[in-house]
Amino acid sequence: MIKCRSPGNAHYRSGSPQPDTLVPAEVTDPVHVASVTKSMVAVSVLKLVEEGVIQLQDPVGKHLPEFRHPDEPLGPFTVEHLPRHESGMPTYHNAQMDSRQLQALTQPTTAEEDLALAATLPWVLPPGDRMLYSNSNYVALGLMVQRLRGQPLAQVLHGYITIAGERQDVTYMGGLIGNAAGGLVATVGDLNTFYAALMGGRLLKPATVKEMLVAPEDYGLGLQRWGDACEGGFYYGHVGDTAGYGTIALTTPDASRQVAITLAYPPTALNLTPYVPSNELAWEVLRIGRKAFDSSC
Repeated sequence: MIKCRSPGNAHYRSGSPQPDTLVPAEVTDPVHVASVTKSMVAVSVLKLVEEGVIQLQDPVGKHLPEFRHPDEPLGPFTVEHLPRHESGMPTYHNAQMDSRQLQALTQPTTAEEDLALAATLPWVLPPGDRMLYSNSNYVALGLMVQRLRGQPLAQVLHGYITIAGERQDVTYMGGLIGNAAGGLVATVGDLNTFYAALMGGRLLKPATVKEMLVAPEDYGLGLQRWGDACEGGFYYGHVGDTAGYGTIALTTPDASRQVAITLAYPPTALNLTPYVPSNELAWEVLRIGRKAFDSSC
C-alpha cells in the first residue's frame, strides 16, 4: 500500500491497506508515521522555550532530576543536545528489539523504562561531539514535556493530529503507545497540515522556526533537511520507519511545495541491525519522496 499527498492538493493512493483484499487504500487512512513524531515533539519543546518554562541551555537534570547514566560525561548535557541528537546517549531501541522482539512491538513501555534500558548501555559520544541518531533523546524530551505540561504526551500532541476537531480512532501498535520517538498515528494530509502550519509561523514564532532549520549535519531541531534541486537551498521534513510502515514528509520553508508518502511494508522479516531501517523498502520511500519533490518545480 502506498499513499501520497503532493503539491496543489493533488491526492494519490495505490494498493490495499489489508493483505489479500481488494479494499483500496485511501489518502485519509491513518497510519503509524514513526520518527516523523520527532518533529512534533520538537515543536512541543520549543513552545515551552517560547513560554519561558525551559531554556535550551538548561541541564537536562534540571527538569529530569533522576535522569542519570553511569557513563554520562562530566561536560554540559543540555536540553538542546537532545532534539539535535547530539547528546551522545545510546539508543534503547536496538537493545529492546534484540531482547524482546515481539513483546517490544506489542507491549507498552513507559519513558522511564526505556531510559532505564538506555542507562544499561555504554555512552556513545561526549555531548556536542557530533550528531548520532538515538531514539533515547526524544523519549527524554517527551518525558520532559509530559511533566512540565502535566499531561500525557498524546494529549499534548493531540491538537496537531485532529481533523475537524475530532481525534482519530485507530488501531494502535501497543509498543508505540505514547512513544515520543515514533508513536504518532496520522494521515498524509495531517503531516502536510502540520508542516505548513509550522513553516507558516502558526505553531512557533518565526525566529524559533528559523532556529529549527539550522542543521550543521542535516539534522536541526526535530527536522531533517535535503538539498532542493528546484530552487537551491534546502527543503525540510522527516523520515519515519517502524515495523510495518515507512513514511516521508517534505516541505519547502514557505510550504509552497509539499510531499507526504506512507507505505505499508509487505510481511517480511524485521531487520534489527542498529541504525538501519526495519525494511529495505524504507530507502525506496525516501527515493520516491525526494524524486517526487524534485520534480515538482
